[in-house]
Amino acid sequence: MKWVRKRVGINEGERHPLTWIMEACDDIAYSTLDVDDVMKKKIISPDDVLTILLHDERTKSHPAVLKAAKKFKGVYDPDRDPHVVRDIKIILLRAYLIRALIDDASAKFVQVSDNILRKVHDKPLMHENPLCDALKDIAKLHAFSNPAVLKMEAMGAEALDGLMSFFWDAVTNRKTFEDITSKRTTAVAKYGWSIISPNYIEAAARAEKAEGPSSNIRYRELRLLTDMVSGMTDTFALNLWNEVKALPK
Repeated sequence: MKWVRKRVGINEGERHPLTWIMEACDDIAYSTLDVDDVMKKKIISPDDVLTILLHDERTKSHPAVLKAAKKFKGVYDPDRDPHVVRDIKIILLRAYLIRALIDDASAKFVQVSDNILRKVHDKPLMHENPLCDALKDIAKLHAFSNPAVLKMEAMGAEALDGLMSFFWDAVTNRKTFEDITSKRTTAVAKYGWSIISPNYIEAAARAEKAEGPSSNIRYRELRLLTDMVSGMTDTFALNLWNEVKALPK
């Protein structure tokens, strides 16, 4: 930490100016893409999102919202597939909202840049941003509390818990404790080990050669487990968990 602080020019408790931009990027991405996700899953339509924004006191006069409303009227075509119309509206809404939020973040950064550079600024760039807050409220209402989303979250929680136990068994049940790549001792462990990416296994083996067989063996095991589980997509994880559940105990 001292090495990093010295080279980027910050002291303990201070924030580098670029972290404010990174934080704003997170706010922009999550506020828009959570809403985008529920539109794609057909939990709520782009017309519904636009209607909510047009009736929200915080956003009903926002230029991006009014621009989207005007553009939506020109999308309709009796000869165009309704699904295509829906997809176009989702793309338009996402583009206008992200552009507006980026502009807001940029303007705010310029406005408070003196304080940021002096490292005395204390509020996120998107703090109390009307459009960002309105989108987060839509996500809370229609995404995070939706039964279908909650069901998927519950399935995902069970899958992650089960897969971590499954892969931990594959990582630790081996013939030679000091050699992380040694032969697995059970049929289930062999199967789990065969699924783990060779790239992750190679990284663990290289660390073992560099540091010695007995140093930080538990760390390397945990790192291998984390690499494998965090590298899976949602669909892959759920499909794999269904296969793992079918294995005999």
